[in-house]
Amino acid sequence: MRPTLLPLAVLCALSCSGASEPGRVLAPGVWGGERANLIVTPDSARAEFDCASGWLDGPIVLDAAGNFAVDGQFRFEAGPVFAPVPARWTGSVAIVRGGSEVTLSVLVLDPHAEPLKLGPYHLESGVRLTLGLCA
Repeated sequence: MRPTLLPLAVLCALSCSGASEPGRVLAPGVWGGERANLIVTPDSARAEFDCASGWLDGPIVLDAAGNFAVDGQFRFEAGPVFAPVPARWTGSVAIVRGGSEVTLSVLVLDPHAEPLKLGPYHLESGVRLTLGLCA
């Protein structure tokens, strides 16, 4: 590749794959893998799991290293607890061949239980899994 085209190629890879400059939001899209999906919209995101789901209450703002932390909600969809509880969503975005990868963890902050950390989940851009249903 010609040296003058290299910066343009890097810029395109970042903008087309969902990663952003520091302080910018993760671009809308879908990431999936490891029994989880993350669906990002311009102002929030939704996480889907087997027997659980969650919401990130704001845009996913990346720091200079591609890390993020967003408050939100988490809901188990099996067993005796169905009400959403507070959660802290953390992770990072990395450029990988053909797109981006989101590493996602959630700290479930149920006021009636000990904090519960789930993840990390490694999710690939452009992938959306069909997840199992719970009875």
